[in-house]
Amino acid sequence: VRQKDEDSSAPSSSLDNSHFLFEAELDENDAEGYRITRIPLVDSAELLCLNIIQKVLRSRVYSIVDDATPSNPNFRFDRYIQSHHVSSIICLPIINNLQLEGFIYLENYRTKGAFNDQRCQLLRSIIDVSIANARLFTSLNLSYARFLPTAFLTQLG
Repeated sequence: VRQKDEDSSAPSSSLDNSHFLFEAELDENDAEGYRITRIPLVDSAELLCLNIIQKVLRSRVYSIVDDATPSNPNFRFDRYIQSHHVSSIICLPIINNLQLEGFIYLENYRTKGAFNDQRCQLLRSIIDVSIANARLFTSLNLSYARFLPTAFLTQLG
């Protein structure tokens, strides 16, 4: 989940979910295994546990829920947990230069305690490397565009 590009004026401490878009969802029926959607977070209450996400957005600290079942007293009244039968959840904020850029939200429907601190640190490392690679790739493409004709770059693919 990432912050909308077109709304960069939003303060980083804002908890207004309209500044975030839900972007991808596992879809076993899709040939690629996932489906790209772009839904404002405020409209995704049927797809995500917004209570956990709000906690992560407010605190900017990751959250691991080992037992996200309705029998857990913390989720007794959570409509999402009641209807989706999730076992474990992890939600990590993506922070860059002290700005909240988005977050990663994963669920496991089969195993309680599927996520732990080690997996969280691994996921955080993967996110950091991916962001650094994306920035490098963007910078490289901008450099090419500055020095090489667009027609030539288009022919290269």
